[in-house]
Amino acid sequence: MPRLISIDQGIIIVAHMFLYQYFSKWRSFIIANFTMAVIFEPMTVWLEIYNLDNWRYIYSFPIYIIKAVVIKWLVDEFILKKASRDGSLLHLFHGHIHW
Repeated sequence: MPRLISIDQGIIIVAHMFLYQYFSKWRSFIIANFTMAVIFEPMTVWLEIYNLDNWRYIYSFPIYIIKAVVIKWLVDEFILKKASRDGSLLHLFHGHIHW
């Protein structure tokens, strides 16, 4: 199993979920994701989890931002709008859960 599989399929996904939950406005969401990209990848290199071979941090920033924007747009446009049209309970999961 590749060494970064737990990072790619666990930590990054959870981090994006927290950012989506706590930064619901587009501007703050982009800033938070950029901040995560600036901190997360250098931290993994510093911890010797990730090795930069023929790669620079600057190459990763657009990937982090584009991925976050696409996912937020998909969730906002399709899942949440469909849930609100259908009267589904999914809209409860946007932001904070209200019981």
